[in-house]
Amino acid sequence: MRYHFRVLIDYEKDVFREIAIRSDQTFMDLHHSIIKAFDFKGDQMTSFYMSNDDWDKGEEIAQFDMGEDAETRSMENTLLSDLIKKKDQKVLYIYDFLRFWIFYIELISISPTDEKENYPLLLNGIGTSPDEESKSIDFEMPKGKIGEDDELDPELQDLLGGDDDEDESDYIDPNDISNFY
Repeated sequence: MRYHFRVLIDYEKDVFREIAIRSDQTFMDLHHSIIKAFDFKGDQMTSFYMSNDDWDKGEEIAQFDMGEDAETRSMENTLLSDLIKKKDQKVLYIYDFLRFWIFYIELISISPTDEKENYPLLLNGIGTSPDEESKSIDFEMPKGKIGEDDELDPELQDLLGGDDDEDESDYIDPNDISNFY
């Protein structure tokens, strides 16, 4: 069967693509078709998440196989038809977990496959794709070495769970390996 998806990127302007792909292709095939359709480089970590009508994140389909003990499915080993069964089904696709590009994917229709076509196909596109690096990364790492006299950004200090007290009781000497046992 042929799946016809509408893929909308979370962006300040209306930008979407419509992609046709065979139901027996993998989530990895869909991943590559989205990257190509939106002119992204494809060099960032990604995941698909099955979703509901409210766009809540459900089961994850990870970019890479997490090993035998992992319960998470991988894109390479999961057929679209394994999880996508009906029209209007929704899937979230997250690209670049630092810039956090979110794509909203909805199955528009299911139809017989045209054996003359080479899938996946870009059927339609509206709007110019954003530059994938145009979205800022929300936190910055301190540059250089942090010494005793350096002060951390207060937000980073809060994130790390520390405070500005001079309490030495929390100090761990990195050269004293006895602290790690």
